[in-house]
Amino acid sequence: ADGVRHKLHVTTWNATLANLSLMALGSSAPEILLSTVELAVNDFYAGSLGPQTIIGSASFNLFVITSVCISAIPAGEVRYIEKLNVFIFTATASILAYTWVLVMVVFITPDKIDIAEGAVTLGMFFGFLIVAFLIDKSGEEPAARLSLEEEIEVKKVQTELQEMYGKALSIEGVRCILDLQNNGDLKSPSQRSPGGTVFSFEKVKTPVLECAGKVKIAVRADPPPLVPVTLEYSTRDGSAKAGQRYIATSSTLRFEPNESKKELEVEIIDNDVWDPLEEFHLDIKDLKAEGQELPRLSSLGHSSCEIAIVNDDEPGTLDFEFPVVSVEPGESEAVVTVLRTLGSTGRISCEYETTCISSVLGTDIDEAASSGKIDFEEGQERATLRIPVLKTPAVPLRFRITLQNPSEGVHFNLQTDGGADAAICTVVLQGTTERSNIGCLPPPVSPDAGETYLALSMWYEKLSDLIYVGGSLEEQAEAGLMDWVFHIFNFLWKVIFLLVPPPKLMGGIPAFVVALLMIGLVTVVINDLASMLGCSVGMADDVTALTLVALGTSLPDTMASRIAAMQDEYADNSVGNVTGSNAVNVFLGLGISWTMGAVYWKLVGPTQEWQDRVGTDSELNYRDLYLDTYKEGGFIVQAGSLIFSVAVFTVGALITVTILALRRRFYGGELGGPRSVQLRDSAILFMIWVVFVAANVVYNQTIKPSF
Repeated sequence: ADGVRHKLHVTTWNATLANLSLMALGSSAPEILLSTVELAVNDFYAGSLGPQTIIGSASFNLFVITSVCISAIPAGEVRYIEKLNVFIFTATASILAYTWVLVMVVFITPDKIDIAEGAVTLGMFFGFLIVAFLIDKSGEEPAARLSLEEEIEVKKVQTELQEMYGKALSIEGVRCILDLQNNGDLKSPSQRSPGGTVFSFEKVKTPVLECAGKVKIAVRADPPPLVPVTLEYSTRDGSAKAGQRYIATSSTLRFEPNESKKELEVEIIDNDVWDPLEEFHLDIKDLKAEGQELPRLSSLGHSSCEIAIVNDDEPGTLDFEFPVVSVEPGESEAVVTVLRTLGSTGRISCEYETTCISSVLGTDIDEAASSGKIDFEEGQERATLRIPVLKTPAVPLRFRITLQNPSEGVHFNLQTDGGADAAICTVVLQGTTERSNIGCLPPPVSPDAGETYLALSMWYEKLSDLIYVGGSLEEQAEAGLMDWVFHIFNFLWKVIFLLVPPPKLMGGIPAFVVALLMIGLVTVVINDLASMLGCSVGMADDVTALTLVALGTSLPDTMASRIAAMQDEYADNSVGNVTGSNAVNVFLGLGISWTMGAVYWKLVGPTQEWQDRVGTDSELNYRDLYLDTYKEGGFIVQAGSLIFSVAVFTVGALITVTILALRRRFYGGELGGPRSVQLRDSAILFMIWVVFVAANVVYNQTIKPSF
């Protein structure tokens, strides 16, 4: 609308969707790949490690990680789940996911998984993401930025108010006035009494600028009375107090015969300081007819009007003078100007923080100046921010400066990058060999020459670290005996890590894919080691998977969740993600491997090897157990121990979710609370996991039919 083009960073990937998809692929990759690798190693026969590891990991995640997070909070503090609707859905889905496993292997096709069941399980993952995304979006507040039509209307009202009162209001102030005006209109008129008159305020809400001096409020009589009528009116405090924001008034209002409208006036007190939006009320009562009886059926309609006093002493709207700033080769600092428009009342401040895109903190820009505070004095409309540049890069590099956490009442420009929550400026450090065209900068998610150069430099440094002790020829010349010992000891790991591309290369996609492949290779080793360990100590594969393997795959998540519980403002990242991860483990961990197995045996059919295969829960072979029922063969998943593990886990999960709900109800959050309560609930959840493991051990050793 103002003819100015703005560059905006728009979130295209919902945080909930990212947590339940990309994060799940990373944190749950060991469980998912173990189930798939075990299938391939076992010639596409179902094994015990994969499925039982998923159930064992789910039990450890839900019981032990939640137990650890509850007690990780300092005594007296609480953390609650912000996106409760998403948590309720993921918790329900995680329990139903394991119930679905029972339904498949017990009721639909006992001891067999067909292609449809595997595909449905895998498809549930995508349905799970879609529903979680929709629930999350339904709970989000409407976008703060204006549409083109809204922007035109706001600019028009903004101009009219400035011409009328000589005050420049922020976009937020104008929107507040428009919203109050729209919400103040009566959605339905007061019911008219046949033969009588209804006396009512024309609006139930009315905004007024504090500089207006007074506000006029209309009272209507519908239809007009036939005799003189009086009623009493008076002001009533809300958040706005009489004598501070308005002058209290009370008197009598008189309607003459056939008079349909009267106006009341209330004086507004103006000041020169910023005040939040405050309201008071105007009431009408005591309807009377002068000198005679009030006509029958006459009554009061909407007898109260809320008057909102809108501040016009704005502390200002902060924004960068330019959305992109260039630092030429040889310049020692990035100079960025911050503007304070639409008001300059009072002393205000705002925090700033730098975020590296392709530059490196401490190498290209001064780490000491990477964050701080900007102060504006009364009436000050400009401030300069200076970020020291340590060296001129060979190719263009970028970093971003973000303004955030301003003083009370201060706004950011809704129509520029950062929206209502922040202001963002991109700084380009121009290189000595290649100059970036600022007007055609690629978006931050797409690598430019500088990011590619930086990524390759990081990769080269890893190669130098592999070859030389200490990472360079100079460091190697001064290396001692222990330096050489550690270098040789870590050499194999350095070779492996060298194969993983730097995360800044191509947006991190190559690093993500290669890391998953590395996890797959480690999973193959885990599969063999776990089987050998269980065999050497006389432990069944089911018990090995539920304990040792599940413990190993979940310990890193435990440490990460504990740190998130202590540092995050909410419990979503520590506890909320556990239930989502457990559901994803079933949908992907079992969905992928079981679909592969079902497709394979559908194509191969009941081979002689398949018929001679001896079941894990019986001494009989598949020919005796299943050939009469499944004449075309199939992917056999015997339900014996799986049924028991899922049943015990489901009971424990219901108890855990109930404990979290009660904690939110009585202590205000799922985590934290009084120290005695923390220890009590943590002990209960830990004992649930102990009971789960003990019950499975007893079942496998004494109850389950063994080979």
